[in-house]
Amino acid sequence: MDWTRARDRNLVRWRRILAGIGVDDPPELLRRLNEVGEVCELAREDAGGAQGRCDHCLVFGSAGECLDLRWKITRALLEAELDEARSLVRGVVARTLAARPAGDDR
Repeated sequence: MDWTRARDRNLVRWRRILAGIGVDDPPELLRRLNEVGEVCELAREDAGGAQGRCDHCLVFGSAGECLDLRWKITRALLEAELDEARSLVRGVVARTLAARPAGDDR
């Protein structure tokens, strides 16, 4: 999978999550939040397997950043802090839009 396709699919997934906050069943929203996305799959391909994939992530760059953010979103959803959850998910969308492969200076 190439970066543009992975990014676009990732954006669709995160925008669905954003649209579902306060609307969709919370367990379904949490399931979608914790799915391995296309950007993760691309990072795994770049790493040559599951080990070290997070070091190849163009959006987060490390497992800590990704896991911390997913935990913050999960906590906000579970505590019904929907505006906070929306803000955090919007941050993921913005971060995904800003991410670029090395050498892509667009």
